[in-house]
Amino acid sequence: MPRRLVLVLALLLIATPAGAAEARRVMVFGDSIAWGWIPQADGFPTTRFPPEVRWPGVLQAELGDGYQVVEESLNGRTTDLNPPLESVGMEGAGYNGAAYLPAAIGSQMPLALVIVALGTNDLRQENHRSPLEVGLAAMRLASIV
Repeated sequence: MPRRLVLVLALLLIATPAGAAEARRVMVFGDSIAWGWIPQADGFPTTRFPPEVRWPGVLQAELGDGYQVVEESLNGRTTDLNPPLESVGMEGAGYNGAAYLPAAIGSQMPLALVIVALGTNDLRQENHRSPLEVGLAAMRLASIV
């Protein structure tokens, strides 16, 4: 079993009391990698991998019936930056992870675990961000959770 999956399983065991009657809900808050973006030569439009192929779907299959993995992912989402130029006109769509995360948590409650899978888009050249800045922004998201 991959080390990351073992860590997720361990966190889930700690996060929810034993004997919980309902499925433990896990929210994946991510970008196109979690959304299931299928690369295209020209970038747009794209399609998604089927749910069972996307990594949140694989996580769901590995965790089994006692868990419900909720995908809360969007192509181009960043930790805390406003939408990229190609997304102009979609400012309210949740590209800024820090701005959207509280609403996502609220709409998906109750949650046993939130997995934040963001930062790749922050490193795009036009964002002028260092890895340290991306890491600090990711820590900000952890504090929101």
